[in-house]
Amino acid sequence: MFFLWLAVAFVVSGLLSFWRFKLLEKREYYDRNYEEPTWETSGIIFFVVAAFLVVLGLFISLISNSNQRGDFEDLHMLKETQVIYQEKAEALTQQFAKYLAEQYPDQERFIFDKIDPDKVALYLVKYPEIKSSETLMALVVEIGKLQAQVYDQRIKRAQIKRDIRFRLVNPWRLNFLISEPPAELMGD
Repeated sequence: MFFLWLAVAFVVSGLLSFWRFKLLEKREYYDRNYEEPTWETSGIIFFVVAAFLVVLGLFISLISNSNQRGDFEDLHMLKETQVIYQEKAEALTQQFAKYLAEQYPDQERFIFDKIDPDKVALYLVKYPEIKSSETLMALVVEIGKLQAQVYDQRIKRAQIKRDIRFRLVNPWRLNFLISEPPAELMGD
């Protein structure tokens, strides 16, 4: 919007220059033999600068709109990736819970059915014997990596959402040209 206001200021200045030129011409104060730039020339310069500012504002806004649409697609991709990581972490957690239920059938079997991927490492503390199994340790490490990737995806999504919201209010862009985000992308 800043470009539009600046362009309007230059158009008004150009109009004032033309008005001043016509006023001087009517009163015959204007010497046609004088070679210095006239009020008419300055008015044309103001209009050219205003047109340049409008074109520049349009160009910047169209680039921002393209970036906005790219961010919409990135949000879709990140959301889908986050779901995949979460599903994979939950599947590995179920394998971990199955192993615990088989190894410790007498101890709190109902807890093993409700293991959350975030809390897998707590079972290493509760059952230190698990640390001796390389397979389970690799499983716990893999679950931890997947959970870290889920959190990284959430952080990236939050950053992209911030960028999308900022583009909609940035004064250096013509905001009416920037696409509004779909509601389902900006949720959660």
